[in-house]
Amino acid sequence: MSRIDSPSKRYPGYVILPDDLTFPQVLAWEDATLEAGKTPGSFHKVHAYIPGVLVCVQEWHIDGFPEPLTADNFPWKPPAAVIGLMSKIIAGVTDLIYEADEEKNA
Repeated sequence: MSRIDSPSKRYPGYVILPDDLTFPQVLAWEDATLEAGKTPGSFHKVHAYIPGVLVCVQEWHIDGFPEPLTADNFPWKPPAAVIGLMSKIIAGVTDLIYEADEEKNA
């Protein structure tokens, strides 16, 4: 399992990613990535990733986030805090998906 610490003072804590993703998780991630690629603005891009993030994150330990966390109640304020956290999670999931390819090519 991989722990990703929140960079946000507003939303301290961490999330846990699984050791491996399932095929449905990877497909949900790909759908989110494709949707994010179609959107014109940074707020829309972050929002487009939420379904993929929710499917791929195994555990949420973020202070101030609602339980259960859904796409409909995902917090947005302050934007810099949420974007910072989402950026770290997006990078973590992307690394998890592509690390097997990197190991294969090493």
